[in-house]
Amino acid sequence: MSRKWKVVAFAGLAVLLLSSVAMIVALPKTKNNKDMDLNQVYTYSKNVDKTIAPSYIKFKDNVHFVAILGLNNPEESFGDGEPYYYNYLEGTYERNKDKIILNGDFKQYVLKFPTINAWDKKKYETIGVLSRNEIQEEYRTSFQRGKIEKRNGEWQFQWRTKNNTESGGYNYGWVNLIKSNKKISSSIDDLLKEYIKNGDEE
Repeated sequence: MSRKWKVVAFAGLAVLLLSSVAMIVALPKTKNNKDMDLNQVYTYSKNVDKTIAPSYIKFKDNVHFVAILGLNNPEESFGDGEPYYYNYLEGTYERNKDKIILNGDFKQYVLKFPTINAWDKKKYETIGVLSRNEIQEEYRTSFQRGKIEKRNGEWQFQWRTKNNTESGGYNYGWVNLIKSNKKISSSIDDLLKEYIKNGDEE
């Protein structure tokens, strides 16, 4: 092969290599499968502790999350002659590799529905607001506390319940987080757009 054709061949190979590199750079990056999906709602099985309804959590970004705590069936509360309390949580978290620590500040909004008719019509009676400091550590449940870790290739939540057989003791366990189709409003302002406070209707 003549010197001229060697130069042409080398130039062509160089162009091909550069084009390949450019295509690789331009392709969308494969999502790290170790990450939790942002804005995806997660929950866990009710079979973890049948006395406590599962909660739901959504990570809005790398710092903030929202959650619904212990979403029991409203009919169960009304059937016992009690009002129904809808608990919505806005909180912050810390991330360290494959560990998520739910130890940041939070605000818990508690909407009270006095009757099943009010619940059906999305009319709440009152709304209370609790901060992390207003809830003693021993009474923090579900996504008010705890951690989420990647264990055996699965994201798991460490749940805790009181141990009634020991004074001040707890039961701990790990449960897989699973994706849910449930919707969670991204802020309390968005949530309240879906409801009416009794007495505010025109």
